[in-house]
Amino acid sequence: ISRIIGERVIVTEVVAYKHLATELEKLEPRSAVITAYALCGFAHFASMAIFVGGISALAPDRTRDIAGVAVRTLLAATLACLVTACVAGTFYTEGRASILFGE
Repeated sequence: ISRIIGERVIVTEVVAYKHLATELEKLEPRSAVITAYALCGFAHFASMAIFVGGISALAPDRTRDIAGVAVRTLLAATLACLVTACVAGTFYTEGRASILFGE
């Protein structure tokens, strides 16, 4: 699972979801749900570059400041995704209807 989450940060969530799909049969259902929620979001280097480029275009004189905040923003976004996964793990109930599945 840690490799898949690492792929999400380094590459993108699309690649990570592809690898999660190949690993699903090896995982417990609860682990699969938690991992799926951990992968949701745009906390990866490509999004960080888009953030820096987009905001720098709006304020070109602040590009250095924006770039300095970008890594901390990536860390905060990753932590937000992991907290969401923790909440999903809390609400997960195996064998019964679950709020996570819209039931």
